[in-house]
Amino acid sequence: MNAQLEAALRFQEFSKKLEDAGFKDLQIVPQAILIQARDKSDNPVVLVVDTLSMSAIRLHLPPEKETTGRGSPDDNSR
Repeated sequence: MNAQLEAALRFQEFSKKLEDAGFKDLQIVPQAILIQARDKSDNPVVLVVDTLSMSAIRLHLPPEKETTGRGSPDDNSR
């Protein structure tokens, strides 16, 4: 199976799963690229790039070392 056909089948499977989960009016945007990188402060970032307009949207992720602030170190001692 060639790579394009395999990718199309994966998109169809993924779209079906999203629809089964309740999402509607799905549109696959082939000119969009998802980029994972690290910024100049070494924090992980995700960018969604529209290759037609060459514009990007940065998705903010919590720093990898961030905690929820719940619990304490003594929680496991009981």
